Amino acid sequence: MNLPARLPKNSGLIVLSLSLAFVLWLFVNYDRESETEMTVPVRVVNVPQGLDVTNQLPHHLVVRVAGPRIQLMRLVPERLTVSLDLGNLREGTVAFPDLGNAVPVPRELRVTRIYPSMIEIELRKAGRLRRN
Repeated sequence: MNLPARLPKNSGLIVLSLSLAFVLWLFVNYDRESETEMTVPVRVVNVPQGLDVTNQLPHHLVVRVAGPRIQLMRLVPERLTVSLDLGNLREGTVAFPDLGNAVPVPRELRVTRIYPSMIEIELRKAGRLRRN
């Protein structure tokens, strides 16, 4: 079986055309702005010893991210987590108002919307429940 005889005479031109088409597609899509929405889990870390979180917290945030389409395609939502660090806090209520900065996205991307946009956490001494 003679492989070169089975290939079309213009196979080099076909490969060149496909390569050029791929490079053109990459160039067009690399800078094109796009937006995607994803859910990102919320994790509370470094709860001070002797304190408990006494209010209900959301398990996930709904995050809208914008940027170059190629960067959005590389983003793996399963690897994103918003960590709320409670270290060095005392008993009481603390607000995390700027959650957009807590979403770890690459610098080429930006968070355009986040819901809920703020989380309040109530810390009480362990074993003490909140009274209304």
